[in-house]
Amino acid sequence: MKTRILIYCWSALAILFALHSCTEDESRSTTLDLSTPDILLYIEGLNDAGQTATFNITSTATWNAVCATWITLGTTAGAIGTATVTVAAGFTDEDRTGYITIRSGNQQRVITVKQVAREAVPTTLTVMPSEITVNYRGRLDNDAVPSIVISSNKDWTIAGLPEWIEVENLTGTAGANINIPLNIDMNASDAERMAIFTVNAGIVSQSITITQQPVTRQVYFEDDFSWVEHGSDDVGQQIVGDARNMYTWAPPGGAAGDLLTLFNSKGYTDINPARQTIYFMAGYFKLGMTNKQTGIQRTLTELPTGASVDVSVLFDACPYASAAKNYDQVLLRVVIEGSGSVGVDDNVTKDSGDLDIRITNGDNRVWKPQHVVLYGVTSETKITIRTNKGADNGGTDTGVFRWYIDNLRLVEYIEF
Repeated sequence: MKTRILIYCWSALAILFALHSCTEDESRSTTLDLSTPDILLYIEGLNDAGQTATFNITSTATWNAVCATWITLGTTAGAIGTATVTVAAGFTDEDRTGYITIRSGNQQRVITVKQVAREAVPTTLTVMPSEITVNYRGRLDNDAVPSIVISSNKDWTIAGLPEWIEVENLTGTAGANINIPLNIDMNASDAERMAIFTVNAGIVSQSITITQQPVTRQVYFEDDFSWVEHGSDDVGQQIVGDARNMYTWAPPGGAAGDLLTLFNSKGYTDINPARQTIYFMAGYFKLGMTNKQTGIQRTLTELPTGASVDVSVLFDACPYASAAKNYDQVLLRVVIEGSGSVGVDDNVTKDSGDLDIRITNGDNRVWKPQHVVLYGVTSETKITIRTNKGADNGGTDTGVFRWYIDNLRLVEYIEF
């Protein structure tokens, strides 16, 4: 019995000795070496050379790393051998200290990372000018392409450019008097626009303000038809309301024909007066009825006398619709008589061709803006706006091609 107990004791001791020997062997066989015990970063998250910091790990077993939340490692695990790990951090407003812990086998090492809230090398950045005003074509008053000049002791970036401003490069290297041309798109609107973007170097930023003037066109003629009244607002209210025939309807306190007199006094002519199908609405006209077509005409007396000019004809149009919003299939045309041409600068073409103002049945009534260019017209040129029906047969084309017109403008044409 004693012999058996002694055997068990010796066996247990042998096992414990073997385990202790394995642990001691493992301890002896696992090595973990780091190239530095500490790293200094500056406010930009870079080292004193202005670069991302690194350290080397040499181990005889696989390793892994954990670190403070504000520290970014290029990799957090590796195999046996030597590895280079990058260390970076974001900007900081105050000094801070964090740690990187490396574990391999039963070995552990710690790197202390300190980040200070100052630059290793102070940034110098100058951008001139800080404010630029350009015309609608994106040029300076002398027709030169605008530019900024950057001088910095550190690499720089441009940020926050709007889609209408382009530069060849958004980044550049440190240097003095680096000229950056600004390619600015034309501003075809009637409103000024502004952009503020930044040039950034190190922790320094400088804002640049670009103001672009709107296109300025000479207005030769403008009529919003505010004098056209007494009818309903079919387009605005989505209704089929009251249309006041300017030939037959008598305004309050007046007589039939008063609206026609007013119409003519404004310089307009009905191209098919026998049809008697021009109607006063609430601030615009309705033209045409079933099987009766017409249009409006005026002489361009507002243009400079003795000169030929290029003109943009602008107006809003909408096809007539029933109460169920079934639309007349209306195509319009702009036609001129006399000097000039329409759509093509050839002094021959007098007709714009079809202008499609149709709307899908069931959709709401909406105004459709129209733009037609007249080249080389004079104060004696006559312009007609009508459908593509009823011009040559006294307005007796069969069918319904009714429509509304509003906001007629004749302005200087500028090509973009």
